[in-house]
Amino acid sequence: MEVLEAKGKAEWIENHTTVDDDNRARCAFHFCRKLFKDVSFLKKHLMKKHAEFLRAEVAKCHDSFMMASWDKEPNRPIPPVLVDCGTVMGLLPSTVTGAECPMAKDPEPDLWKERQRREDEMLMMRQRQD
Repeated sequence: MEVLEAKGKAEWIENHTTVDDDNRARCAFHFCRKLFKDVSFLKKHLMKKHAEFLRAEVAKCHDSFMMASWDKEPNRPIPPVLVDCGTVMGLLPSTVTGAECPMAKDPEPDLWKERQRREDEMLMMRQRQD
């Protein structure tokens, strides 16, 4: 991993370095374009003034490993999906489970059972009061 990061950093510095005819180095960022006496000064400049772009580039090295790890995970960390439960219940979140065949449980049947249970309780309470 560290080798990939170092390689990515070297490539990034090389891609953002322009050397003029008189061996002066220029920052290749279109919004910067500063001129330096030597490539070593430009490297320091890139590391100090454009570090956020370097961090983003180095982070790309981790993508393939993170995706491979995510693919192997049986219970992948996937955000819940919204399930449409009709006009009465509306949109409700449901967790996604399973790596090979992701599935989301339909919450509507349980909601209808709960609603029916509450209505039955209310009916029983009204009958007791009468």
